[in-house]
Amino acid sequence: MKSRQISVGLSDDHYRHLKEMAGSYQVSLSSLAGSMIEEKLSDKGGFEQEVRNSFGNLERRMGKMAYRLARTELLIDEFLDAYLFYTPELPKDDERRAGCYASGKARRKKILEKVKERLSSKEEAVPETEEDRKQV
Repeated sequence: MKSRQISVGLSDDHYRHLKEMAGSYQVSLSSLAGSMIEEKLSDKGGFEQEVRNSFGNLERRMGKMAYRLARTELLIDEFLDAYLFYTPELPKDDERRAGCYASGKARRKKILEKVKERLSSKEEAVPETEEDRKQV
């Protein structure tokens, strides 16, 4: 390791305290000051590494949350498709099937708009009960 020199200005009180410490440890004043500076810099590196690790953990957790959200959105989409477009009682060549499909698309769009509205206004997605509908 290459040694470098720096000069530091200290108040008289700090200088006396540092000189007393150097005397009690029986080391030179410059080696004591150098070791104190190295100790502080190594703590700074440790702090920076700790913050880097914390952000890495946060990034991983946010990635997992985004993945779960994407999976949930896919499952909701699959559920809506199955629920709204499943018409076993109508054969594929029936003329009413196109009307049912269009009705399903309209209902799906309406449901997604309600969900989007609730998310933007941050309302809780609590289903209405029969009593709530009667009061309105």
